[in-house]
Amino acid sequence: MKIILQQPKRGRLFFITTLLLAFVFLLGCTQTTAPVPIYYPSSQPTSPTVSNPPTTTSQPLSYTSYWASNQVSAYLNNLATSPEAIRYLADLNSQGYFESIYYPNEVDQDIAGHKYSGWQVYLRTTGEVSRDYWDNLNWAVFKDGYVTEGSNDALIVKADLLELSK
Repeated sequence: MKIILQQPKRGRLFFITTLLLAFVFLLGCTQTTAPVPIYYPSSQPTSPTVSNPPTTTSQPLSYTSYWASNQVSAYLNNLATSPEAIRYLADLNSQGYFESIYYPNEVDQDIAGHKYSGWQVYLRTTGEVSRDYWDNLNWAVFKDGYVTEGSNDALIVKADLLELSK
């Protein structure tokens, strides 16, 4: 007995090939991410919650020695606008470090429309200084960030920075 293999008809081969290609195409187009859930509003209306509006003041909640020192540094940096003034300030900063001292019994005193934070910032020199008036520098820091000179020598530093910044 002889088994004769029949060649598939051309129509069947085309149909099977098309079916396989469609299957491969559909596998490639399947969604690879999780579906986004649909949320329906609840049937019960909710009342709006009342919250306090955010405060627009940029004042910190607590005034720290770090905050006071940064206020003085920013104040001096804003005065130095030329390369010569920046070099002067770099020389000043290299002569020592800032130390902040808190005076609690002077907090909230009104000085020229500013509430005093109680922080006084001093430049503590370490070793020989380039200028003799750098030994007695201090600044008062107010709650709104306002800084004023606390000594005549600090006024001289301000005048130096303004003169060099011209």
